[in-house]
Order: sequence, then C-alpha cells, then structure tokens
Amino acid sequence: MARRTQPALISPSLPPEKAHAALTKQLRAVEELEGKDYQEGEPLEREWQHLTQSLIERAFGNPSSNLSKYYSARSAGDYQMIPYGGGVPHGLNQQNFNTRIREYKSLLRSLLAELELDLPVDEPRGVYAPGEEYEFYRDLKSILSLGKSDVLVVDPYANLEIFDVYAVGISRAATFRLLCAQIPADLLHVAQKYATGGNFQLRTSNEIHDRVIFVDDRVWVAGQSIKDAAKRKPTYIVEHDAVRMKDVYEPIWNGAKVVI
Repeated sequence: MARRTQPALISPSLPPEKAHAALTKQLRAVEELEGKDYQEGEPLEREWQHLTQSLIERAFGNPSSNLSKYYSARSAGDYQMIPYGGGVPHGLNQQNFNTRIREYKSLLRSLLAELELDLPVDEPRGVYAPGEEYEFYRDLKSILSLGKSDVLVVDPYANLEIFDVYAVGISRAATFRLLCAQIPADLLHVAQKYATGGNFQLRTSNEIHDRVIFVDDRVWVAGQSIKDAAKRKPTYIVEHDAVRMKDVYEPIWNGAKVVI
C-alpha cells in the first residue's frame, strides 16, 4: 500500500505589490464574465482559474487558508445527480456559473484587502512648488487609490481632468461622489459615460469653496483647484480631521442638487 504523503510546501514568492497588481487584473477579468451565458463563459473561466490559482499560490503559499478559500469558491453552487436521459440542466448550470463568479469576486476583494496591509505606503509630499504638477498628480492619485468603499471629491471648479487623469485610480468597487459648484457641458457628458459603470454620483452646490478629498475614513484638503494645482502657484495637500470635516460636508452633500 502506497504511503500517503503531505502536499509539497510552496512558500510565498510574489511581493505584495506585484501580487496586488496581478490579482487586481484577475478581479477585472472575472467581472467581465458577469452576465455571460455559462456555455460562453466557462471556457474563459477555466483559463482564469488556472492563472488565479497560480497567483494565489505564489502570493500566499500552498497550503494556505486563502488557497482553500479559492477552492471553495471554485466549487460553489448546487450540484445534483442528473438521471440518465434527463438532458442538460441549463438553468442549474447557469445558476452555478453565476454563483461562482460572485464567490470569485468576493474572494479576490478579500485577498486584495489583505495584501494592502503589506503594501508600502508613500505619504504625500504635502507641499508643491510651481511647476510640480506631476508630483501633485502622483500624490493625489495615490490618495484616491486608497478608497475601498467611498470617495468624495469636493472641487467647485472641477474639469475633465477629474475623469481623464484621476478617476482611473479610484476602484470601481468604491462609490465615487463628486461635488462641484458648476458643471461644464463636457464634464457632464463624460460623467454620464462614467456613471454607466456604476457607483458614481454627481451633485452641485453653491455652499462649497475649498477642495476636499474624502477617502473612506480619512480626508485631505488641497490648496488649489485640482485642475490648476501647482501650475503657476505653490499649493499643498494636508490631511485633516475626518470626523469634523464629515460633520460639515455630509450635510452639504445631502442638500446638494442631484445631477447623476
């Protein structure tokens, strides 16, 4: 009788930054499978499974609790014995496919949150001289990328840059709220397109003056409008007291005119 052996131990070999980037791509890929007919989606799912399993092994090791969670997600659903001649249970197959996609998404979001605990944190420089537009952009985009559930940008005079340059750093899993004093026609046009991806709200209010960026339970204040920051004059990004700032700005948001 052959001896039963323990599975080979695979130590984590993928740095958190690379693992986070790779699994973020896998999350985007599995989101694209949502709503597909299972007969079309399952071949793509199998390709996705092979790479995702490998990435989880490299990021967390094998065996690992996260790899076990992946196996559970892969087998999620209701599986029944089909009697001979019973035909193909298309409805059940579609239901199980949809269930697996939901479980994959939930798992990957959990893994990404765990990896983010080990990511290096680059604090914003805070002060930007005239001409340091890139440094301002880099730090603000980094701040926005921290959002997991809610991002609120308050900028009276926002323009298309908020979408063309910065929104790409905001996770689609987070709700993105934009509050302006005025909304140019081109900004509204792009905002409507962005809103088709979900989790976006746009409002206007004349009660705002400063530039404020809320990201989950933190908040920063910027010295200039985002579109003009550090172009010709110095500016800053400073973290502030989130509780006190929310007490001021959430009522303004709630009373603002809904655009989208």
